[in-house]
Amino acid sequence: MIQLSIIVPIYNTEKYLGRCLDSLIHQDLSFEQYEIIVINNGSENTSGEIVNTYISEHPHISYMDPEIQEVFEPRNIGIKQARGKYIYFVDSDDFIATHVMGGIISFMNKEELDVFGFGITNTKATSLSTPTFEINLQGITIDDGPTFISKTNFSNESVWLVINLDFLKSHKITYPPGAGFPKGVFTLQVLYHARRLAVIPDIVYADFQYPYPGQEQDSPEQIRNFLMNYESTTDEFFNFWKTIETDHTLSEPGIERVRSKSIAYIFFMLIKALKSKLSLKDIRIILRRLGDKKYYPIRGFLGSDYRNNSTRFWLFVINNKILFLIFIPVYRALTPLLRRFG
Repeated sequence: MIQLSIIVPIYNTEKYLGRCLDSLIHQDLSFEQYEIIVINNGSENTSGEIVNTYISEHPHISYMDPEIQEVFEPRNIGIKQARGKYIYFVDSDDFIATHVMGGIISFMNKEELDVFGFGITNTKATSLSTPTFEINLQGITIDDGPTFISKTNFSNESVWLVINLDFLKSHKITYPPGAGFPKGVFTLQVLYHARRLAVIPDIVYADFQYPYPGQEQDSPEQIRNFLMNYESTTDEFFNFWKTIETDHTLSEPGIERVRSKSIAYIFFMLIKALKSKLSLKDIRIILRRLGDKKYYPIRGFLGSDYRNNSTRFWLFVINNKILFLIFIPVYRALTPLLRRFG
């Protein structure tokens, strides 16, 4: 029986795709025990050709090239195609620790877990070699999802979770098509519904950080679309929130955390708008639209995960509309000077 399905969406990651696949094929599972499903997400370079070279030597790798309408559609296709007992998602420019998945799967089987989580590290390393991480599977606490949510400031990413596929399907959890950043909504749903969950602090996943030239090179249309992704994700968070707000499974700290995570997208959306080249007219339109949805001014954001002086300052500026609109051109004028002399 196939124990694990690893889903790898790819989009123009030819430079680092080999490093990703190398980390996945060097696991402590036999070829018969796991599959790697690579799904093209509209790549326009040689990523597909690279995958095919791996397939010739590794029969447990398969490649799909479907017509894609939404950026996270390949992940939902992966859920439908997966044959493993467990499913795991990896971004194609990242990589994981070698020789760890066998131990994780054995632990999940032994403890009958819905979800197993582990640590993530950010890396800017462009080396194509895969560093070795070690994990400890001793003395692990088993929680239910709501308890974990209540006591942990967890990542919105989903790449730190190995998930029981039957559990995922029984709760009809997919990546919501309406959200611009659906990983956060997906992750929250997985954690909330989990009844047996274990998380270790050990690093298994390396998230590659691209050097980003900055929003000053983005067109206004690109910026508007990017900001809409934040807003649509908040919509999905609140849609899910409405389904659980009458459920008393979450404790007060858990409720506070979910509320903070929901509204955090609006906070960071407005920070992005501040740093962009969007006109003040565009920003006024955004603020008016957010106000109509009761997202602005921002309320209930400063939970324990975000309570620091920097966030307090920015929240004060953002929530005072006139001050915010005055501050934007001042900030934009001063930023190049601070960079030049800083």
